[in-house]
Amino acid sequence: KDKIQDFNTSPKEGPKYLIAQVLGACAGSGLTIVVWLTSGTFPISPVGPHANYTIGQAFFAETFATFLFCYVVLSLSTTFTPLKEFKGLAIGACYIAAGYAFGPLSGGVLNPAITLATCIVNLTPFSRPAVPLLYCAAELFGGALAAVAFRFVTHVHEFQGEEGTPEGYVKLSVPDGYKAASP
Repeated sequence: KDKIQDFNTSPKEGPKYLIAQVLGACAGSGLTIVVWLTSGTFPISPVGPHANYTIGQAFFAETFATFLFCYVVLSLSTTFTPLKEFKGLAIGACYIAAGYAFGPLSGGVLNPAITLATCIVNLTPFSRPAVPLLYCAAELFGGALAAVAFRFVTHVHEFQGEEGTPEGYVKLSVPDGYKAASP
């Protein structure tokens, strides 16, 4: 198969990827704690709005930062002619830009798995139970907005099938005056 996974052929793949993301985020959070503890400091701050910002501003920041990140990933990776060179650079630069732009408001997490792992490590669900829920909701909403914008606004042509052409494929025609090459 061309794809690593296909949700159409195996719907069980989604929960596996969700679990893998959360476990990876927990491992990263745990490793961060070990590094900070061995250095003698423990500057981990819980996920949540920083000093002068409200939870509503943090929700807005996480929603639109996640929208930006997800839209760039979709645009670079899932089109008919995906970017081959510099894809990692473009996605990494987008993540850094979103982190710098929205980090002061919300921390710039942009990923529900990282939100859950950080909140579990910091015991945020016990001290402020609304924070993890609002962050995850904002990030899922931002991802959904990116998918809708990609599918129905900016890349509609990639999903319009013609008669006899499966959805997602464009039927190519030869302009008048040119002969089609025989196979």
